[in-house]
Amino acid sequence: MSTVAAMNQPADPEKTTQSTVESEALARAIVAFCDEAKAGEIQVLNVLEQVGYTDFFVVCSGRSDRHVRAIHDLVWDELADEKVKPLSVEGVDAAQWILMDYGSVVVHIFYEPVREFYALERLWSEAPRLDLAPADQ
Repeated sequence: MSTVAAMNQPADPEKTTQSTVESEALARAIVAFCDEAKAGEIQVLNVLEQVGYTDFFVVCSGRSDRHVRAIHDLVWDELADEKVKPLSVEGVDAAQWILMDYGSVVVHIFYEPVREFYALERLWSEAPRLDLAPADQ
């Protein structure tokens, strides 16, 4: 089983350090796929201390509904290749705000004006941000 496939575990209130590390690795893999799809303003919020249903939110933007859908498609396809499927997906038809729930990581892909309106980062302002710089820098 691949590393990414092993990470698709639902959030558990009694998390171990290992599961948090796996969740972070999944979040970083999703960030890489979003970046490959040219998503804008990618951020990862560590919500482990705020909620009991997930560890991280990955938040990004697309410039149009087609771009939002393309980001979704790339994340879906790349993780499906690793045998990782989301628990649920919402919003694909309208492609204004697509939510992909991978258990320990929830992905929010917004059309830019919709992201500005809902301002998730402001709502979750107390959640620490994951440093997205490559580890070798």
